[in-house]
Amino acid sequence: MNHILIPTDFSIASLSIVSAVAEEFGTAPVKITLFHLIDMPTSISELLTFRRSKSRYEQQINDEFHDACHVLQNKFANSIAELKVELAFGNSSAYIKNYLEANKVTVVAVSANTVLKKTFRESITMLPLLERTNVPVKYFTPRKAAHHTDVNVISMSSLKKVTIPKEELNYVTEK
Repeated sequence: MNHILIPTDFSIASLSIVSAVAEEFGTAPVKITLFHLIDMPTSISELLTFRRSKSRYEQQINDEFHDACHVLQNKFANSIAELKVELAFGNSSAYIKNYLEANKVTVVAVSANTVLKKTFRESITMLPLLERTNVPVKYFTPRKAAHHTDVNVISMSSLKKVTIPKEELNYVTEK
């Protein structure tokens, strides 16, 4: 099974690549990790007060992003075996290489027309680090066609009467 890593800034626009990746691999099951990298402090005083608590960052991710992940997981259920959101702390190409190797990532998928913003003050631009690894970086251009999911317009706020507990969602958020 292919494991695809997709850099994300936790915006709905950054998810447009998921449908392109799912269609590229057809019915072959894929594991997708939506990945965000947060910088480590550089001074010793910052390191002493640094807490590796991901919950502080996870609380800032809006519910519409989680809902859009759920919609994509259901829409491409026959091709996406697992959709996972992961935050990591690191700031070197060695860290990225080790992460990709340990998680057996086969392809890094990057959207050719979406520019990722810095979600947090400590967010890192990952593309230069990812390009220095042995894992191939593949650029996707999500097409705008009638049969494609335009995740820019996905909004679960119109379905306020429908409530889905986060525990029942198929995609995984690392704790």
